Amino acid sequence: MDRFGLSLYRSTEERVKTVAQLAELGYADRMVISHDAHCFMDYMVPDPIALETQFTPDWHYLHISDDVLPMLRTAGVTEQQIEQMLVTNPRQLFTSAWN
Repeated sequence: MDRFGLSLYRSTEERVKTVAQLAELGYADRMVISHDAHCFMDYMVPDPIALETQFTPDWHYLHISDDVLPMLRTAGVTEQQIEQMLVTNPRQLFTSAWN
């Protein structure tokens, strides 16, 4: 469930709705929530920071914790499911990648 905050393709509300529906169906053990945000991108010229601020204002490091998680909770996603998607599943992915 990547690219939260990059709303040019799908809004945060749509992404949250999708994650909540999948969690309700029992798929929390198969999802990882991420944003793919970055410190700086130089391919948006001439002023990359102005363009990012204008077109992707939510594509930053705090969007998931400040915006997405409260929306998921409001949509009925449990703390256990959130823990699964943010901690347990990534840990399993990284562990299995090194074995």
